[in-house]
Amino acid sequence: MSGKYILVTGLVLIMLLAVISCSHDPLINYSVGGSILLTGSVVDENMRIEEPETVFYANEYFYFYFHNNEPFQVEEITVQLANSATEKVLAEDKFPVYPEALDLTDMIWFSSPGRYKIVIIVEEEVRSIREVVIK
Repeated sequence: MSGKYILVTGLVLIMLLAVISCSHDPLINYSVGGSILLTGSVVDENMRIEEPETVFYANEYFYFYFHNNEPFQVEEITVQLANSATEKVLAEDKFPVYPEALDLTDMIWFSSPGRYKIVIIVEEEVRSIREVVIK
């Protein structure tokens, strides 16, 4: 009897772990052409993220760092902040950049808990998307 109990308990645990792992909804991290988009609370002296993070708190300022992997070749790029569930763009801003530059770092924040996307657009092409969780 105890052998069957151990077997059933083991099977139940395996099924539970399978359900939990399947229900995990990973955050979106998309980039084109080797571009990189990172988020974090601390930047180094070169304005690069020291320890990438994707979970922040409402009204907490944090950084995004975008590396285009090639010169921008334009004088401004677009950054959108969107609600992940609705795809609604909540904010959009143009950032001036040097055409020879490869990087952009700035601070952002979200006022309400949820999942949001940071979208970087260079010359009307989405170059990178990073999803963050706001608690």
